[in-house]
Amino acid sequence: MDKKIIVIPGAFSLALKYKGYEALDIWLGKVDLDKIRNADWIVTNSAGANYLFSSVNIKNNQKIILVGPLLKRRSWWSLIMRDIKFLTGEGVVMKQMISPIYYPYAFLKMIRVLRLPVLENIKKLPKENIFIIRGNKDCYFCDEEDTELARKEGLKVFEVEAGHNWNENVSKQIKEIIK
Repeated sequence: MDKKIIVIPGAFSLALKYKGYEALDIWLGKVDLDKIRNADWIVTNSAGANYLFSSVNIKNNQKIILVGPLLKRRSWWSLIMRDIKFLTGEGVVMKQMISPIYYPYAFLKMIRVLRLPVLENIKKLPKENIFIIRGNKDCYFCDEEDTELARKEGLKVFEVEAGHNWNENVSKQIKEIIK
């Protein structure tokens, strides 16, 4: 039987960024949450983890891969400064980002989902079903402090050659975990 995998994009990212995976355009409007509820594997990118935990009740048999999650709660000021550093340090591919007309909706959604304590929600799930992938050069959102927090909780953390941006090394690690 094929495994049903769904990807929840990072902040302001379009589903098309995640080539080879079914992804949801959560930053554009209403989403079919049954696609998440019915998935065997849920893969989140960055703030997509916050969206996941704020949107659905995860079943104990679902497996979750968190790519560059925002584990530690940070102030808005800290997140804005990190975002500026990220954008100037790594940048983004504009054709993979939502149109500015969706910014008000996406920004309001970000305010709502970033209130959620991701690590506290992870603790409620079976540890054997949670996998974290961190880019070894991510000094913006899922940094070494976040990684240490995850390891202290007994979570599996895989470090790959990447920054915060999703790349082929992240995709390769996902495939390794799922097989």
